Amino acid sequence: MPGKPLDSVYFISIPEQFSLSVGDFSVDPAILLPVELQSPAEKLDVSSISWEMIVSGMLRVITFSPEHENADYYRRFVLAVKPDIESELVRAGIEKARHHDYDLAEELFATAAAVNPESLASWFNRAQVYESRARSYQQLGNDSLCQTFLEKTRLAYEAALNIEPRSVQALRSAGEFYLRIGNHEKALITFKELAEQEDSTGVRDIIEELTTRKRLDAKFQEAYAAILDGREEDAIRFIDNFLAESNATWTAWFLRGWALRRMGNYSEAEKNFRTALDLSEPQTDILNELAICTMENGKFDESRGFLEKALELEPENVKILSNMGIIALKQGNPSESENHFRRVLEIDPKDPIALNFLNYLDS
Repeated sequence: MPGKPLDSVYFISIPEQFSLSVGDFSVDPAILLPVELQSPAEKLDVSSISWEMIVSGMLRVITFSPEHENADYYRRFVLAVKPDIESELVRAGIEKARHHDYDLAEELFATAAAVNPESLASWFNRAQVYESRARSYQQLGNDSLCQTFLEKTRLAYEAALNIEPRSVQALRSAGEFYLRIGNHEKALITFKELAEQEDSTGVRDIIEELTTRKRLDAKFQEAYAAILDGREEDAIRFIDNFLAESNATWTAWFLRGWALRRMGNYSEAEKNFRTALDLSEPQTDILNELAICTMENGKFDESRGFLEKALELEPENVKILSNMGIIALKQGNPSESENHFRRVLEIDPKDPIALNFLNYLDS
C-alpha cells in the first residue's frame, strides 16, 4: 500500500543562536524545519541535510497539511529563498501532463496553489488535466471515474474563475468545457462574461446560439446524463424532442450518434455523426466516432480516412493512434498496427489498449 504523503518528512530543530535573513524574511530558530527524505525507509542523516531537502519538506507540508500551525511561515520561507517557485512548479506540471504523468502533474499544480492560493495557472492547468483524465476513462468505458473527473474539472474552472482579474483564456476554456458537457446555461453565463473582455464575432455567435437554445437545455442535459447512466433509449427520446425544435445543432446529432453507437446500431450512428460533421468544423471526437462506425460497418478505407484527418488535428491523440492500430490490423497490416501501438506507448507507457494489442501481436 502507498504511504501517506508526509511519511518521508521529518522535523528538525536549529540552534537558538542561528541567524539567517533573506530579504525581509528572517529564520525563526523556535520553529521546527521539515526535511523530506527520498523515502520513509531512509534514515535521517543530519550531516547530509541540504536547504533543498528543507524547501522540499516545506512544500510537502503546505500541500498535504495546509492547516499546519506553521504552514504560513513555511510558505513565506519558500518564497523568500525561491521567489520563482510557483512558475517552476507550474512549468514542471505542464511538462508532466504533456507526457501523461497525470498524478505527478496534479501534485505539482496542487503545490503551486499551496505556495500561492491565488495561482490562476495552477487551477487552469489542473482543469486541463482533469478533463484529459475524464476523456481517458470515457474511452475505457468507466463512466463512474469519467464523471468524477468531470466534476473535478468543473470545480477547478470555478476556482480559476474566482481569481481576479478574470482570465480571458480561462473564461474561454471554461465556456467550451460547459458546452462539451451540455451545460448550456453555465456556458452562456461564462461566454457573456468573456464578451465583456473580448468582443469578437465568434463569442457573439455562441451567445446568440445559446440564448436561442436556452429553453431546450433541460432536454439536452437529460440526454447526456442518460447516456452516461446507460439509458441510451431514454437519451435518444430526449434528443429527438430537442431536434424537433432545433435540428441544426451538431452536438445533438453527436449525442444521438453516441447513444446509437453504444447500442451497437453502427449504421444509424454513422448517419448521425455525418450530420454532426456537416454542421460543425472538423473535430477529433466526431471523426473518431465516424471511424469507429465505418470500421464496424466494414468500410475500412473510409475509417482510415477519418482517423488520418483526426491525426492532422491532434497528432498525439492516443485514442486516434490506437484506432489506427486496430484498423491496420483489420486491413491485414500487423507491422503497421504494431508501429501505431508503439507510438501510443511512447506518449503514454501505461496505455492498457496498446499494451493488450501488442501482447496479442507478439503472440
